[in-house]
Amino acid sequence: MVSSGHKSGICLGICNQADKYLKYDNCQYVTGMFHIDKKILAGGLAMLIVGLSMLAILNDIKPIWSLGLTDEEVSELVIAQQENQDMSTLAGILAGIGFLLVLISFGAQRKRGAGVKKTQDKPVSQS
Repeated sequence: MVSSGHKSGICLGICNQADKYLKYDNCQYVTGMFHIDKKILAGGLAMLIVGLSMLAILNDIKPIWSLGLTDEEVSELVIAQQENQDMSTLAGILAGIGFLLVLISFGAQRKRGAGVKKTQDKPVSQS
């Protein structure tokens, strides 16, 4: 069933066709056992795409050695290679965190009523 309190009509067409398989609740898709949080999924995909594209660009502009370099050019080349390696490491970390966010989004559940705690009182036995 589709909840009537849609905050956005993004999946309205999908929900109308697949009511028994897909439930929409504010920012969560509930499919079977999985709870997919759209915001975390979108953020993770964005980080993954940016990280992988940065890796591709950095691999294309990697500085390489050539014959006949002076000592000053060699030192500049070594520094440029180290900077490229460091940026590639950061891009890999960004892509890795994005991938983890994508994985986390499939199991993320929103907290409902975070301030409310359930407590059970033990019945007082009269002896």
